[in-house]
Amino acid sequence: MSRNVPDRSQVRFRVLAALGWSGLTAAAYITTPKNLAIAGGEGVAGWQKLTPPELAGLGYYRQEKCVACHLTGGKSGIGPSLTKSPDEHRSAAWLIPFFKQPAKVIPGSSMPSVTLSSSQLNSLAAFVVKLTADDESALMSTPDFVTDGAMLYQAQHCNACHQINGAGTKLGPPLNGVSGHHDRAWLEKHFRDPQSTSPGTVMPAYKFSDKETDAICRYLLALPK
Repeated sequence: MSRNVPDRSQVRFRVLAALGWSGLTAAAYITTPKNLAIAGGEGVAGWQKLTPPELAGLGYYRQEKCVACHLTGGKSGIGPSLTKSPDEHRSAAWLIPFFKQPAKVIPGSSMPSVTLSSSQLNSLAAFVVKLTADDESALMSTPDFVTDGAMLYQAQHCNACHQINGAGTKLGPPLNGVSGHHDRAWLEKHFRDPQSTSPGTVMPAYKFSDKETDAICRYLLALPK
């Protein structure tokens, strides 16, 4: 019985293919942010435990440049460290009126009013309430695309149909672990034309900019199971 021995061109092709695959795998590993854990794997990043409102709150915290006065690492700045605030100052009921009129809540305060919408102020308060000395460093290192994606998720009221980390409703499927079912191309197509990927769905089409599409897709694909 004769043996099928591959010729040199076949061997060369297989070697090159293997090297190419190894190169792609290595490149993917190298370009993956170190503080992003693999969805569903061990060592979940700090931000992956937060709800979309809390992450959006971190986005507004950065947008409003709160860190300019409230230093991290327990350091004292113009304003107090947010991880050492008195207990009565760490509730949404106290924080939201303070954001709106700081000097009225604390006479003599030099903090300017935070000009955000009610839903945005709710998110900002949710993040500040969540912030502790133990997780401050991890949360402050959250990638920008994560907070951008969460802010867009909140602005589009995606929580009215979906859940992430238990926040939201169950009209649509939960989004934790979505990377195990769909890839980036599917998500982009689903946002543009939901009926083409999920016939009969009630989800509307979204006309996101390229930057918005990139942020929300990367955010969703990095969610843990």
